Amino acid sequence: MNIIIKANLKIFALFSSCIIANAQNEKVYSPAKDNIVYFVNDGETTFISEKIVEDSIIINGQNPEISSDSIKNNGLPMIEDCPKLSRRSVLCDSIQSRRDDTDPNSDYDYKFERDMDSIVCADPTKESREEINKKIHDVFVRYGDELYCDSLSFDVPKGNFLKFAVTSSCGDFLDKAVREWKVPLNRIDQGDGRTPLDYIKNEMDHNKGSATESVLKGYYTLLRKYGAKHKSELSPEELKRNGKPNGHKDCPADAPCKK
Repeated sequence: MNIIIKANLKIFALFSSCIIANAQNEKVYSPAKDNIVYFVNDGETTFISEKIVEDSIIINGQNPEISSDSIKNNGLPMIEDCPKLSRRSVLCDSIQSRRDDTDPNSDYDYKFERDMDSIVCADPTKESREEINKKIHDVFVRYGDELYCDSLSFDVPKGNFLKFAVTSSCGDFLDKAVREWKVPLNRIDQGDGRTPLDYIKNEMDHNKGSATESVLKGYYTLLRKYGAKHKSELSPEELKRNGKPNGHKDCPADAPCKK
């Protein structure tokens, strides 16, 4: 029993930031990405069974006899992976397609709004729009380098969502991201070494005299109004934060840093 307890303590240390529900069937969240974690209590010892979503494999070193079916059938509490960073490609598709949300009963105008809420595990029926917007902001601050799009039509490898929205002419996403979600605007992508404002200016230079240039000028003005800068305008401290991992002494909690 002591061995089991020690093993469980080590596992709990990994999930120390989880909010563990007291109620048996209450859903709570884990910071682990792309996993679904189940807390199973036999009255004495709590076991953890972790299902890797991508492979649908059950890893249950503490209690091998507990299967995925028994977990599901017994209605045991589930800790949902948040944020769902593996869904970034779904969001990229909805940005590129600029599709409206098809549910007539939803409060979403665009599918990208639903996909963004899904990534951060937001529940509009239980959380206010202000709470969800703050949650989205926090995810962009902490996981910004993992929120990217890769596409044959996009010239920035693993470029951030803002740049992808520009190349996809999805001004509604930009407007939402800047005004409501207040995402960091000066993150430098490794793929091109530029800020979103640099990217927009470069696109403007390549589209001089066209109707596209006027659209790009609107994007440029929007980002400028909310504090976007060119890389050349960033202070040494801002540049330093762009190259440091989260938790580094040069990276305050509200500053964009690499994960």
